[in-house]
Amino acid sequence: MVITQQQILKSITLHYDRSIISVFLGTIGSFLLVALLVFLFLKSNTEMKSNNAEVKLKSFRLAQNRDILLPYLILILLYTALFITNNLGGTTSDVGLVSMN
Repeated sequence: MVITQQQILKSITLHYDRSIISVFLGTIGSFLLVALLVFLFLKSNTEMKSNNAEVKLKSFRLAQNRDILLPYLILILLYTALFITNNLGGTTSDVGLVSMN
């Protein structure tokens, strides 16, 4: 039995189409699951309004809160490095040059 190039391409295309569909179905399922959990477990506005407990919100600045600032900076640097290497085609030395400036 001889397998032609056309049969191979058809098989690859069919597999690719199935994997894209499964990604979209998985994403839709995740959103529906989150929506169901939110609907079941979050309190309604009327229940929250009946609770007369006062909550004071304390505002803060990003630069003053170290627990938030450090992970934020690390995340920004990580994504910058990934962007330079993956999208722009740079090397790790290019990432070093950008981070030093």
